[in-house]
Amino acid sequence: MRDRFDRMLIVFGSAFHRSSEACWRPAADIYRTRTGWLIKYDLAGVRPEDVEITLGRSEITISGARRDWQLENGCSHYSMEIFYNRF
Repeated sequence: MRDRFDRMLIVFGSAFHRSSEACWRPAADIYRTRTGWLIKYDLAGVRPEDVEITLGRSEITISGARRDWQLENGCSHYSMEIFYNRF
């Protein structure tokens, strides 16, 4: 059972990005249910149209971008702790 879980982490938990562009890796929860698998990603602030899901034979790839929204012209940031970029 542990071996199977380790293989799943490789498939579902790997963040592989083929460019030199910096990216972030959203947190994910993976559940085994009676009827299959449930995967939840922490994508707060990401618009649905900015997410792409690709299903392979034995893998799922989630990619997209979280963009910063400027509230008003002329504002400056005080603290920045949220990752904005491609994932």
